[in-house]
Amino acid sequence: MGAVRDRLGVRVGRRVHEADERAVRVILTLARADRQGLHDADYPTGAAPSDEPQAGRDAAKYDLTITTSLLRYAHDVRDGRVTPDAVYRDVELPPHDFDAAAALTVALRRHDIAAFLDGLPPPQPPPHERKARACPPPF
Repeated sequence: MGAVRDRLGVRVGRRVHEADERAVRVILTLARADRQGLHDADYPTGAAPSDEPQAGRDAAKYDLTITTSLLRYAHDVRDGRVTPDAVYRDVELPPHDFDAAAALTVALRRHDIAAFLDGLPPPQPPPHERKARACPPPF
């Protein structure tokens, strides 16, 4: 899988089975984008989780495809697909400062792609606060 697999830990002498699990986790996360309210088809990986791309051009294409999809997915899950101020001109919202590439770089250096993926959805308020926001008291 080229550079992405290298970054995920698949190199000669490393525990390949663990790295394969991380690569599969990325592919499955992208394939399940609908769980975050997104469209799976918007995040292609170019392969099934069990596929092994060929070396050379195919591996480079795969690397580019999965990296692009992962960064797009990270942005869309964390910040949304549409900038809120593009839709709501009369509402002032805090700026989005999430840098998906920087966060992915940190995760790869720590060999912890799971933490990166798990940390993408923005924090949610506790259930009782969500209910209160959804059902405001009558006036």
